[in-house]
Amino acid sequence: VIFTGPREDVDDFYAISDIFILPTHYEPFSNVILEAMARGIPVIVSKLNIFKEIIIDKFNGIISDSASLKTDILSLIDNKIQKKNICKNALKTVYKDYNIENTIRSYLQNAYYA
Repeated sequence: VIFTGPREDVDDFYAISDIFILPTHYEPFSNVILEAMARGIPVIVSKLNIFKEIIIDKFNGIISDSASLKTDILSLIDNKIQKKNICKNALKTVYKDYNIENTIRSYLQNAYYA
């Protein structure tokens, strides 16, 4: 693991990534997970991450905890078919459900006007 601090060349990091893991204790909705999914990178999120509501476990990502994180990482490394399917389904999730049109529509439908 390399901690680089703020970067402007994050696309280069996504390009060389095999798995994206965000084992947070709390995260309301991390855009970085959508970014990884949009680049076809399988994601592993913690059970405490609210983003887990978007993840259908083992379909478009993996919901993990500290006890099973190692096993989940190794399963993606060892099972190329599972990894490929998760990547394919993650792309569908991002581009079908979380595209800009749907995001704006949802925002406008749920916006509070004073």
